[in-house]
Amino acid sequence: MNNDQLNQSVQLMSAVQKNDLQTVQELLTAGADVNCVNTTHKNETPLHVAVTASNARLVALLLAKGANTEARNGDNKKPKDLCSILGEKEQQEIEAVFNEQFYRTKLLTMVLFRLLHDDQIEDFHLGSNL
Repeated sequence: MNNDQLNQSVQLMSAVQKNDLQTVQELLTAGADVNCVNTTHKNETPLHVAVTASNARLVALLLAKGANTEARNGDNKKPKDLCSILGEKEQQEIEAVFNEQFYRTKLLTMVLFRLLHDDQIEDFHLGSNL
């Protein structure tokens, strides 16, 4: 990891800790690693931090940008595992974001599979609402 990447990772983790959605978006667009690991604090990724902060919009953004849902922190916990420490309302909000992302991934996989195996489909245009 070079100095620029390290600097972006530090800035990204700081923005996530401050719940600064706009700065997180800007840093990710500029190439910051959505799966960087904070080795000075429990080996957490930005997704771990966003979950513990109960910030559903930030969790959704990180997932949309490719955050690894299987990454384990220093306590061997995945980001979704950390929902258990949240209040009931916050837990439901964060779990709903994870479930929606899982549904979208599953749906997209089925659509792409059909495209690959159906010779009658000539054109396909994939859009995004992000």
